[in-house]
Amino acid sequence: MAEKITYLVTLSCYHTLVFRDPCPALGDIIWCLKCRCETRVKAAPPEWRIRCDMCPYTRRFGTGKTAAEVAAGKHANSRARHVVSLFNGHEFVNTFGQRDLTVTGMLPE
Repeated sequence: MAEKITYLVTLSCYHTLVFRDPCPALGDIIWCLKCRCETRVKAAPPEWRIRCDMCPYTRRFGTGKTAAEVAAGKHANSRARHVVSLFNGHEFVNTFGQRDLTVTGMLPE
């Protein structure tokens, strides 16, 4: 069974709430249970996610950067010519894959 992704969100009243998927975005208005009023989301962690450029493989990892890097590396290493991109929110971070096949002498035909 897949592990549930959770997010710790800080509100403008400085109270925190834990959300499961989907996580509210920065600036969203949320009901604070402690203040009993509406307040804005002051800090929401960006979600780490990976996407393969060669196939439909994509995964979300919440705040787990290391888990995202490991999964991206495993996918890229187990499939020739697959390039996996790592994103932090909407920001591109790194690419895994792009093996140079000319070094090994395994040029594609």
